[in-house]
Amino acid sequence: MRPMRWALVVSVLLPATAVLANPLPWTQIGLYGDPAGTVNVVYDVAPGLIEFHVVQIVHVETAGAVRFTAQPPPCFTATYLGEIHYHATMGNSQQGAWVLYGPCATGTVLVMTIQFAGDGTSGHCCWFEPQAYPGSNYIDTQLCGDTYWHWTHGEGIYISAVPDDNCGSPVEQTTWSEIKAMYR
Repeated sequence: MRPMRWALVVSVLLPATAVLANPLPWTQIGLYGDPAGTVNVVYDVAPGLIEFHVVQIVHVETAGAVRFTAQPPPCFTATYLGEIHYHATMGNSQQGAWVLYGPCATGTVLVMTIQFAGDGTSGHCCWFEPQAYPGSNYIDTQLCGDTYWHWTHGEGIYISAVPDDNCGSPVEQTTWSEIKAMYR
């Protein structure tokens, strides 16, 4: 009878540990240098327009709304110009944005584009990340048809003051020969 008990314990615990081992959040929202959510660094090397694309990636379920703020850090010395909204939005990224998706959202969703006038004087490798909506302890998302808000992982972006320096971002420009040399 003892082996049967152990088999029962293992069969109950094994699926639970597999679920806990998954490092991927069910959804994340981040600031990116492109609308697809793949560029993790923008450059402030001369006066000009700097855009941050707010992208939400919904891996599981469907999202009905998201709430966050995106106030720039002190090391980013640009002037806020405004933003372009792609969905119904209450508020703005500076005081708190509550974005409502019309149909339920899944996959990669371009939420908004925040625009700044850069002057080329930002701190090097300045880290800019979304923050919690006012009154909440975290960035949060509402599932479609749900009334509860759920924790949402936030992804930041580097602002580089040096051309071609990606500040250690995971997306690095390299050549094929450099990649091959890593495996010799």
